[in-house]
Amino acid sequence: MGKWNDKGNISVTFDVKPDEKMQAFIERMQKEHVEREEAFRKRIKQLFDEHIGIEGPKKDEAYRQVLNVFSLGYQCGWSDLKSLYDKYKEN
Repeated sequence: MGKWNDKGNISVTFDVKPDEKMQAFIERMQKEHVEREEAFRKRIKQLFDEHIGIEGPKKDEAYRQVLNVFSLGYQCGWSDLKSLYDKYKEN
């Protein structure tokens, strides 16, 4: 990967046994990830509907595309703001 935000080489190793406990752990982590992503999508859609006016039905492909562009911009903007805030806290 590129050098942007590279904090140095980091190496992590661990021993994982492919047993029933590990499978249950991975399934639980996957479920939590999906639930968190869905909550983010719902919140972004709520913000979009509150602040962006769309005339006509909101069930067609055009609405989904505009919502996806808004989501992408919102997520990138949040990441940039968080990065700037973290740099400010470091100094």
